[in-house]
Amino acid sequence: VRAEEDREVPNALRARDPSRGACVRASESWASRALVRSLQKTRSPGPKAFTKLKALGKGSFGSVFLVEHMDSGERLVMKEVYLRGLSQRESLRQAQEVSFLQKLNHKHLTMYRSSHVETSSLTLFIILEYCDGGDLGTRIDKQAALRSRKSGDAADAKVPFQEARVVTWLAQCASALA
Repeated sequence: VRAEEDREVPNALRARDPSRGACVRASESWASRALVRSLQKTRSPGPKAFTKLKALGKGSFGSVFLVEHMDSGERLVMKEVYLRGLSQRESLRQAQEVSFLQKLNHKHLTMYRSSHVETSSLTLFIILEYCDGGDLGTRIDKQAALRSRKSGDAADAKVPFQEARVVTWLAQCASALA
């Protein structure tokens, strides 16, 4: 959704900014109406329903934490995306990510659980399934480090995974894409 800078923003798309004591135009805080609409449709627990256990990563738009749901004790991943200052394009990408994650449903893909926008801090929270084995990139990095430590030679550090493991992962990826 491309919005004009001087276009009037409806009251429903304004967010209260307590630090300035005034309403902030949605195009200044988060430009994507799709993000607000998609998250207003769902009744999901906000970040206060979770206890942060540890940081898992940090990116240019936010951070990722291992969290525990206070009621169920289930361990999940909470991605915090800071919406303040994002361009309209980046805001739209965040809305598309939430929409995309909501539609994914496969046993070999990380499951989306919920999302929530905290309007006071202009932060998007995306709750996902926690995969304690890590992702494929992490597994590849660990394998390279393990091989490097065993051989002590950087040339041997790229010894591949066992063929059966790679075939299993390929089958899982193909199944998820089907």
